[in-house]
Amino acid sequence: MTAKEIVAEIKRLGTEKTRKMWMNQGAQESLLLRVAKSIHEQHNRVKFVMNVFVIAVACYVKPLHKLAVDTAKEIGQVDVDLAGTCKIPFAPDQIKKFQARSPIGKKRKSPKC
Repeated sequence: MTAKEIVAEIKRLGTEKTRKMWMNQGAQESLLLRVAKSIHEQHNRVKFVMNVFVIAVACYVKPLHKLAVDTAKEIGQVDVDLAGTCKIPFAPDQIKKFQARSPIGKKRKSPKC
C-alpha cells in the first residue's frame, strides 16, 4: 500500500467531526502516514516510539488494523542504536504474535506491569 492509498483509506474512515478536529489541531495528515514518511529520518528514540505506535495501533484499533499492518510492512525493519540495551521489534512479526494470542481490538482489563 502506498502513502497515497493510506491517506485515502484514513480519509474514508474518518468522520467530518474527526477531520474538523484534526484541522483545528493543525494536523494536515494522519499519524500513520507521518510515521510511514519520516520514521527513518528521525532520532533513535523517536524511531523506537514510532515503531511501537504502529504496533499498538495495529493491535488495539480494529478499524485501522489493516492500514497499520500495511504501514508496518512499508517501513520495514527499524534500525535504532540503543547501545545494546534492548532489541527493536519488527512490527509485522509483533502484530502476528499478538493476533495469535488474542483478538485484534480487545483491550486489556488491567495494565501489565
